[in-house]
Amino acid sequence: MILFDLDGTLRHSQPAPNEFFFDHAAKFGVDACLSCRQQAMRWVHSYWASSALLLEDVEIFGEYEEPFWVNYAFRLLTALGCASARAAELAEEMQRHMRQDYQPVDELVAGVPEMLQQLRQAGFRLGVLSNREVPCDEYLVTLGLRDYFHLALVAGEVDSWKPDAEIFFHALRRMAAGQDETIYVGDNYYADMIGAQRAGLRGVLYDPQAIFDEFGCTSIRAMAELPRLLEGDGLR
Repeated sequence: MILFDLDGTLRHSQPAPNEFFFDHAAKFGVDACLSCRQQAMRWVHSYWASSALLLEDVEIFGEYEEPFWVNYAFRLLTALGCASARAAELAEEMQRHMRQDYQPVDELVAGVPEMLQQLRQAGFRLGVLSNREVPCDEYLVTLGLRDYFHLALVAGEVDSWKPDAEIFFHALRRMAAGQDETIYVGDNYYADMIGAQRAGLRGVLYDPQAIFDEFGCTSIRAMAELPRLLEGDGLR
């Protein structure tokens, strides 16, 4: 069986929100070089992996209200390498820009339908396991993906959030699958790979920008690589 993360793995937003943010920051003299962006992206992935810092910010600023996002802009600027004083000056402008000017379009990651079709034809059972709060079945229908999956499970349904192992165990029970026969594919090292490891699953990291190149886990740059990686693996 193969379980997939949804956001950032099967679908993404274009333009990417962080790149949109970094490009605007560069207009104010913030160094947004490639290595700075990769450093900031590692922080982004860590922060959104149900981190203690995220929970603390929600407690202080409210659950994704405007003060939360202004503070998040400050944190992201400092993660990019911006000095704290300058980040404090720019935070409200950055959040205003994101709120007013960022108008993304949802798109499938390149090669996703073809990859899923290959895996289904090879006999794999497939599922989606996401940290979303509300069920994603209708959204998967909109994307044209729902029929590929035997299961679509979100964290809000079971009150367990990656990297907590329990959400993975819920999926295994529903699919009557064993840990040793299940692979989890996701784009966030901290939520997806660590979560899969805690649950005793094998993880494959989708890392098209080589953000986690030095972390030593099994990874792919493009979805077309996944069937080739699993060829001859023996998992079904």
